[in-house]
Amino acid sequence: MILVVGATGNIGRELVSRLVARGQDVRAVSRDPGGARAVLPSDVDVRDIAALPSAMDGVRALFLLQGLVDPAPVLAGAARRGVERVVYVSSMVAASYPGSGIGRQIVAGEQAVRGSGLDWTLVRPWEFQSNTLAWAGSVRAGGAVRVPSLGKPSPAVAPADIAAVSVRALVDDGHAGKVYPLTGPAELTVEEKVRVLADVLGRPVSLVVAGPVPAHEDPVVRAALVPGVCDMDTPGVLPTVAEVTGRPAHAYARWVSANATAFSPG
Repeated sequence: MILVVGATGNIGRELVSRLVARGQDVRAVSRDPGGARAVLPSDVDVRDIAALPSAMDGVRALFLLQGLVDPAPVLAGAARRGVERVVYVSSMVAASYPGSGIGRQIVAGEQAVRGSGLDWTLVRPWEFQSNTLAWAGSVRAGGAVRVPSLGKPSPAVAPADIAAVSVRALVDDGHAGKVYPLTGPAELTVEEKVRVLADVLGRPVSLVVAGPVPAHEDPVVRAALVPGVCDMDTPGVLPTVAEVTGRPAHAYARWVSANATAFSPG
């Protein structure tokens, strides 16, 4: 049995579907179990996140997302119940901005995973392609993306690729003690993302840059205040997705095609 904590988000939903497709027994916990049952495969056992301790009975592998629950007590409970491995999705911020406020939280979560006594794998994604869902309302309403700045080029990664790497680490052997930094296949500017949106949607999408740029003393918080705009230096395009899964990382255009209805009026 594999327990997925955070099963209805952009990563979790992809992860559950991929695990079920591989014939794995999956249990999911959610803050909204009723809503989770509506979107997850019908043969997945869904429980309220408050029932997380009892949900670990009979579980062999555990999937955790940074920021969703405090990992330390969850991991301690998992060890007591005989869980063998954990896959923890954190962030590349753990390496690039470890001294920032959020960076310290992420590093602490990773330290809890490393010290859990379980076979662990750390998955560190860069910016998510799905962050541009924040643009969907303005694109639907007026065909425009409005941002306060253009930021820097970014190799945003598809949630599907984060899920695919996590599936390998949960199911297959050989991933214990590994740290997987993940990016997409190309560095894109905001202008390029908007052009991709227009091409995939088949209609004009304009770009409006109108400050002010949000200010914050924490560089990670500041970078996250404008979804879809990356204000951190790029790590470059990394080959990790292909190395782990055996296929190239998905392009941003593929993600837009799969989520085009979110940007379409009516």
